Amino acid sequence: MNSSVHLPLRLTALVMAIFVTAVSIVVGQTEPADIMPLGDSITRGTNDINYPNGDIPGGYRKNLQARLAGGGFASNFVGSRNDNAASGMDPDHNGINGIRTDQVLANLSTWLAVQPDTVLMLLGTNDILQGVQVATIANNLGTLIDRITAGYPKRRLYVSTVLPISGKSWNGQTAATLNNNANAYNIQVRNLVQQYRNAGRNVTLVDMNALLVYTHSDPSKNVFQPGDGVHPGQAGYDQMGSIWYNAVTATGSLVDPVQSPYDSWTSGYPAFAALPAADRAPSADPNKDGIANLLCYALALDPLSGNASAFLPSLTPEPGSSSNLIFRFRHNKLAQDIAMKVLLSPDLSASSWVQNQSPSSVTDLGGNVEQIAVAVPIVSGNTRRFARLEVIRSSP
Repeated sequence: MNSSVHLPLRLTALVMAIFVTAVSIVVGQTEPADIMPLGDSITRGTNDINYPNGDIPGGYRKNLQARLAGGGFASNFVGSRNDNAASGMDPDHNGINGIRTDQVLANLSTWLAVQPDTVLMLLGTNDILQGVQVATIANNLGTLIDRITAGYPKRRLYVSTVLPISGKSWNGQTAATLNNNANAYNIQVRNLVQQYRNAGRNVTLVDMNALLVYTHSDPSKNVFQPGDGVHPGQAGYDQMGSIWYNAVTATGSLVDPVQSPYDSWTSGYPAFAALPAADRAPSADPNKDGIANLLCYALALDPLSGNASAFLPSLTPEPGSSSNLIFRFRHNKLAQDIAMKVLLSPDLSASSWVQNQSPSSVTDLGGNVEQIAVAVPIVSGNTRRFARLEVIRSSP
């Protein structure tokens, strides 16, 4: 990754040489993805029959977290509540008993203040149980999708269909009527998700209603066994955790990567962007000119140009001065992840390199390119002076 240019002997009889060195890339640890489970008592993990207190600790969240950890996905649940957690699990969530879509809308801005990377939303069952019109529920859901995704293209929103409603009547409505309304609402859920996807929003349908296996050959594994016809039993919540897991890990990661400045730079050179990934790597040198891609990036050079060496740093005497040299190098203003240091040495020994403390000046060369000039003092009695430009990329 090193390239060097030896400049000719000057009138001062001083031997000057420069070295441009791209050093190790410092990669920061990837932060866990912040996941917000958002919904009602089903997100909380309620079951009115299975436990005396109406809870299945962790609900689907317990199974989901275990699967994420087992799959090597770093995650952190976030939310305003931390009740009904299984022992040892991340307790945070926004699953609230009895809550409707309009009530979630009223609290949404407060809850989103934690800036989740991912939102898992399952809402609408309480609206149906409380007699809210399907059109109204769907309108609220559309507003929720819009508010969660607007202005946050990297935030992932997963929207689930509601589970069937069966087993008993609620508020004077038969289970059959309630389930018909649930089916009609689920049609709207599917349509809304597709509508927002078509508009470029980062939203994905999780068709829980269609994916769950409700009746098993082993009755203890039925979704609502034991249960109340609305809230799953343990087997149902375990299935839900598995379905959420498959959805959020389908791309191989929990978050959508933000394009780095380096990747943005590579896309500006179509021929370079078309190269195999190995040839586009920062340490690669696809045209074999001795100048690594990282150096081209830092110095604002065309990575496939045959004359890039003409724009490498230069070390020349300062006009009218017998005490300074001038070290000039280009800088890519878009390379926000690059640190550049000028190091000096009298003899090239490993221990002799020190960072230059002299002031520098900047000249705008147009576009995203600027030239930096650094004064390099001549040390009395020395006939040699070496300078090295160290380039460090601080992100992957």
